[in-house]
Amino acid sequence: MHRLYEHIVTFIEKLKLVQKQMVQKKVTHCANLSTRPVDTVQHEKYNELLVKLIDDFQQRFQDFKKHNDFMILLSNPFNVDPTDAADTKYQMELIDLQNNNISRSHKLNCILLILKRNESEKRGNEL
Repeated sequence: MHRLYEHIVTFIEKLKLVQKQMVQKKVTHCANLSTRPVDTVQHEKYNELLVKLIDDFQQRFQDFKKHNDFMILLSNPFNVDPTDAADTKYQMELIDLQNNNISRSHKLNCILLILKRNESEKRGNEL
């Protein structure tokens, strides 16, 4: 669930970037618009549409925002300060988890595995 929310937040941030660039009359990230002459692009119209779209997404997924801290805790408990945990009943368990050598080595092994996989995928794409 937290990964889905991350994708939604990322998408909204990308929309905001495109919207800000539209105000500046930059269409770098809009493939179709970037092929057209600048004076033929209706920047104001697209800006208004982007603002509405951003607002719609933020309203639609506002309930998830309430649970953002908990989703961050679930997605990466090693990067959360136990004293900042919203629910105090998890603080002791969080301290145990973060200071457990087996848990930390498992996390490190997972990171190394992901890095190796990404590196092999890059080499595969170069061939």
